[in-house]
Amino acid sequence: MAEPETAPKPQMALPEHPIRSNVIYQMFDRLWRPALGWVACPMAVLYATVLAPATGHPLSDGYLIQVLTFSGAIYGLKTFEKTKGVA
Repeated sequence: MAEPETAPKPQMALPEHPIRSNVIYQMFDRLWRPALGWVACPMAVLYATVLAPATGHPLSDGYLIQVLTFSGAIYGLKTFEKTKGVA
């Protein structure tokens, strides 16, 4: 008979600390990457592609490549974690 699947266990137990029960800590712990994905990356792309050229100060291509690479890395990491069942 097959054993039921269980959640993956962390390699190292995290120490108990009172800060972990703080609501602000829990929100930051859960929301740091979504905040990057939904706020910081789109704002950076918007600035680099629309706002900077509209104001007459276009950015160099190197800056745009950095922004797009960072965005791709964040979304790629999330996709990788979803395929592994971690996220």
